[in-house]
Amino acid sequence: MTRTKLKKVGHGVGNALDFIGLRAGELSVLAVLAIFALVVIDVIGRYTLNHPVKGSTDIGELLLVPVAFCAMPYTQLMKEHVQVQLLLRKFSPRVQAVAEGFGYLGGAAMYGLIAWNLGERAWQLTMGTSELTSVSPILRIPHIPFVYIAALFSALFCLVFLADSVRCAAKLHNGTKS
Repeated sequence: MTRTKLKKVGHGVGNALDFIGLRAGELSVLAVLAIFALVVIDVIGRYTLNHPVKGSTDIGELLLVPVAFCAMPYTQLMKEHVQVQLLLRKFSPRVQAVAEGFGYLGGAAMYGLIAWNLGERAWQLTMGTSELTSVSPILRIPHIPFVYIAALFSALFCLVFLADSVRCAAKLHNGTKS
């Protein structure tokens, strides 16, 4: 494959990851709004009608999965995760890019393992081989879709980290040409 074709493929994959990551952020916002609406309806029902929403705690807890796991890839795309750069600022841009790239590779490795473990857990729940409880306590909502969501968006987070490490490598490569 020629260098220009490889660049086009890389840009296509990067654009796809960016698109999916942005949609993940929107999904996270929708989950936060759903939790907010649920709490408001539950409070109004509890204190004005003396009739709270049954299982509001179950629903709220399960909605925290897309809130957290969908927000992570989006936050990485926006470069809004907390970074401590106190020491790195003293080094050259090249050393900073190398450190940043290795940091992204470390994040990719960590979230790759998390995605793998969550995927195994989801598969065990799907196949019925898990000994653990797999439904919420009050409404008996199955956990399976939420474990799949966590696994999928952990994998997406891993891919975003990998893409960022490739971008750091490209920065280094472009910096050596000039």
